Amino acid sequence: MNQIDAFELERISQAISDLKACTISHVIIPEKIKYRAGKMEPEREKELVDFYPFDSWGGFDEYGWFRCEFTVPEIYEGRSLWVEISQDKRDWYAQNPQFLLWCNGEPVQGMDIYHEECMLRECARAGETLCLDFDAWSGMSIRDRSWSDKENRKGMFSIRFFP
Repeated sequence: MNQIDAFELERISQAISDLKACTISHVIIPEKIKYRAGKMEPEREKELVDFYPFDSWGGFDEYGWFRCEFTVPEIYEGRSLWVEISQDKRDWYAQNPQFLLWCNGEPVQGMDIYHEECMLRECARAGETLCLDFDAWSGMSIRDRSWSDKENRKGMFSIRFFP
């Protein structure tokens, strides 16, 4: 191996190391998400129904309530615990869905396409169960000024956890 090959190998090894430090591992997607059309009303909890991948919600100026429970696994013990939401409406034309995240009945943070992650715990405890509620608003665009009706369509929603 000549000096140039050794240098290239060292550069590649460093790049792999840098990329590995940026990856998120041990991602967990909740098995069950519940949903109810309308604003979050804890007294109407029994009206929550299963919400599956690729289900849609919202429309023009609609509200929705999402809920999921998450039990912290052993592998997250002592690490920070994050939640991330994803939704498929990516433009900011007053139709960007907005969410208020609640954890165990306490408001935590507002979320939207520019604020999709939230740290739930600085030091997670294995076995702790968190009940997350997302009070959601679908957004709205001015109907007579829309480029197309796609802005007022229903959207998708998903959640994932990671340390």
